[in-house]
Amino acid sequence: MVKPRIVSLQRLYWHLIWVAIGSCFLFFGSLVASHFGWANLLLVIFFAGSLGAVVSNAQRIGNLAKLVPALQADDNPTSRPLTSTVHILQLYASLVVSGVLGFVCYGLFLSGLLEGDLFPTFNGFRDTAFSSMADFLGSIKPEHNHDAAKAIAWSFVAGYSEKFIPNVLDKLAQTTEQNPAQAQTSPSEA
Repeated sequence: MVKPRIVSLQRLYWHLIWVAIGSCFLFFGSLVASHFGWANLLLVIFFAGSLGAVVSNAQRIGNLAKLVPALQADDNPTSRPLTSTVHILQLYASLVVSGVLGFVCYGLFLSGLLEGDLFPTFNGFRDTAFSSMADFLGSIKPEHNHDAAKAIAWSFVAGYSEKFIPNVLDKLAQTTEQNPAQAQTSPSEA
């Protein structure tokens, strides 16, 4: 069995700082790119989910530092091991996972499985027949600007709370298993 390499809290913070800088750069870069027509809302959705993961990871690391107060008082943070490289890999992997969760959240809105005043509404896809994925993704647009903002905000939430989308999917599955007819007629109640 291979022993994981031990790293310090300080090193974990440095990784988080680089992840945060990179994620912010990509998120705001995607906003600028979408303004000039170089990117679309889907790219912004992905990076909003990733940015949610950065904030969540920052809180987790902060809580970890509170749990080990002896590390904060130590003059040499590398002298006391805290975590393994697995945690650093998780820090980077969570960006991709959270971006995908942002996409899934967006898909739940598009499908009508999540509906209501708090969620975005869309134009341009209910009245047309499906021809290709490119046409589908090109034809759907948030109904208003505030709907695009809602989609971005919910993608951030999906990345921040990595259990949000899996919990919604579990609830949808339970609804479908318990009463398939109800799941077909009113999926947004899940």
